[in-house]
Amino acid sequence: MMSTADATSKGALEFDAAVGLAMFALIVTSVEATHAMAVCISTYHERAAAF
Repeated sequence: MMSTADATSKGALEFDAAVGLAMFALIVTSVEATHAMAVCISTYHERAAAF
């Protein structure tokens, strides 16, 4: 049987892992969005130059 301290510690670790995973997902999403925006800007400049 787990003590209250063990349960609290386990819960804190799980919460910490969830927060870390969420932050990683946010960073990846941000990088993908930045890349997509750069591609859009690049395409815009290519089309503007061709026009």
